[in-house]
Amino acid sequence: LELTPVISPLNPAPVQTYQTIAEAVDASKNGGRIVAYGPRQGTSQQFVILEPAPIVSGQDLRSANAVPNAGSKDEYSIAFTLRSEGANRLRDWTKSHLNSYLAVVLNDVVVSVASIRGEIFDSGAITGKYSKSSAEDLVRVLNSGALPAQLRIAEEGAVR
Repeated sequence: LELTPVISPLNPAPVQTYQTIAEAVDASKNGGRIVAYGPRQGTSQQFVILEPAPIVSGQDLRSANAVPNAGSKDEYSIAFTLRSEGANRLRDWTKSHLNSYLAVVLNDVVVSVASIRGEIFDSGAITGKYSKSSAEDLVRVLNSGALPAQLRIAEEGAVR
């Protein structure tokens, strides 16, 4: 999990997305990290440009839970709470960046982009049209924590 600022015009302008990676590379000449956005339901994959460093990472996560969306028994969100250091960084950033966009990044894919409308401190939610099982799967991934190192496949084979 990462919460990372998006390089984009401020809200009410829509978040800046790019249809191809080449378009995003051309737009990111001044720096930034290009990350896939989606694909979301009914759309093809797009790309956004993020600041190089996240504000909050998976190490800052205290807990995550799947919660039903208000007014819907079939759609879920993921509620999360942060440890104090991550919460302080998020509060400081959101206080000074009203109407900016913040990306929720999971496994190097932007799963959601939020417009900052006020100060956020130690809790938040990843919203979307998650089913109960997909929300619970995501919660398991979030609660398992960040891996200490990247995995590299050294050998692959079948056992017979």
